[in-house]
Amino acid sequence: MMAMHAHALAAPWQQRRSEGTLWVVALSVIASQLPFALVAWQMREFPLEGFAFSLAFLLQGWWLMQFGSLRRQNHPNAARLVPGHLRTLRESLVGLWLLIALLSAALPGSGLGWGLVAALLMAVLALFSVMPWLWVSMSVIPLVLSLLAKEHAFDAVHAMWRASPAQLPLFIGAMLVMGWLLCRLLQDGGGAHMRRYARAEKQQRPGRLGEGRRLPPGPIGDRLAVLFNAPLAAWRRRVIARAVPTQRSRLARLDLALGSHWVGQLVGGTIFMLVFSFSTAVAWFGFGYSIWHIRGESSIGLIIGAMSAFVLPMLGLRSSLLRTRREQALLMLVPGMPRGAVLNRALARRQLLRLLLGWGGAMLFITGFSIGTPIFWSCMAYGLACLPWALSMLWCDWARLPHAPSGASQTLPTLMMTGSALGAMALQRTLAPSPIWLAGLALATLVLALWRWQQIGRMPQAFPAGRLSA
Repeated sequence: MMAMHAHALAAPWQQRRSEGTLWVVALSVIASQLPFALVAWQMREFPLEGFAFSLAFLLQGWWLMQFGSLRRQNHPNAARLVPGHLRTLRESLVGLWLLIALLSAALPGSGLGWGLVAALLMAVLALFSVMPWLWVSMSVIPLVLSLLAKEHAFDAVHAMWRASPAQLPLFIGAMLVMGWLLCRLLQDGGGAHMRRYARAEKQQRPGRLGEGRRLPPGPIGDRLAVLFNAPLAAWRRRVIARAVPTQRSRLARLDLALGSHWVGQLVGGTIFMLVFSFSTAVAWFGFGYSIWHIRGESSIGLIIGAMSAFVLPMLGLRSSLLRTRREQALLMLVPGMPRGAVLNRALARRQLLRLLLGWGGAMLFITGFSIGTPIFWSCMAYGLACLPWALSMLWCDWARLPHAPSGASQTLPTLMMTGSALGAMALQRTLAPSPIWLAGLALATLVLALWRWQQIGRMPQAFPAGRLSA
């Protein structure tokens, strides 16, 4: 019996080993721990609290990977036709969840309270992965946390927890409820399970938000897809209607076939600003509280979210190019289509323009929300550190991209960029060097850009992508 549970939990690791991507997991772990290591290096020690937080972060990442695998194994046919399959998955899920919660509670400076928080966070992440539309609620989290902190709610809860003699029964009761809810997320192969599975499969079709981002499944997701794809559809009609035999027109049509378009980037930034505006309106009209008051430490999440909304959609170009190799091959047959170094440089110019526009929009938001606060220079370091990584990921040898598209093709660049940017932010906050070093970082980015521009002209023709991969 235990062997079945071990096989279920080992599935994601075996899959990565077969794909040869275990190194991606190792590199992701290193990137996620980089900010903690930099702070420890500056302080010449690693406080137990920092050690506990870094390990708790890794445990949550482990949970997400394992839950995603168990959910994929929860096929509706297997749940009904394979004896004991569903029970094995549910027992594996709850057992792993309890193990991670107990490990979190055993970390230095933790306890049952933090174990319960870790268990709750895992349950919430699992629920959000099954029902992606719930992520909309995260837009008001900074506001809620700020209001709770302002009213000293966290101190009151902490004091009540420490003083109450009934914390163990409360812990057990809460864990039982959450464990039962987790079991319900793995369905038993009935009609609801079949419909959810069919909707998940339906997500794989080209009905996407802008440039490959999947929307929540179901009728609501379909309507949202039509709404958010409307700008791209309008731009497609315009480009096709005005097609002329010029290089600019050919490249505009080429952009439409690559699956990663600047309109999707614009949609992502617009959605972020709409969510921010909604949170601001709720704070002001609902609570009489200006969101401007959370500038500073409380706004770091918003600042990271702004950069993610405006810049990260561009990094989806990697997976998009792998998905559209056939379209690229056909477009290369269009008379007058640029080829060789001319195509590489034209593509690089368009990518640079998109990157600078998205990065510039994010930096305008970040500057306005951090200027005059103690975290201003830290935010500038964060933004500047994103630029060289994003540039190096976009200006690469597209002809040698690996053929097998995987989640790592987009997850790894995102983790590397975000991890290095957070490391730069941590360095600025802990070392507090002169802002002149940021000018050095900008100069290094410029030198990198000039060097890569020279390399682009010597690289093989970019399209079809991945044709020269081993």
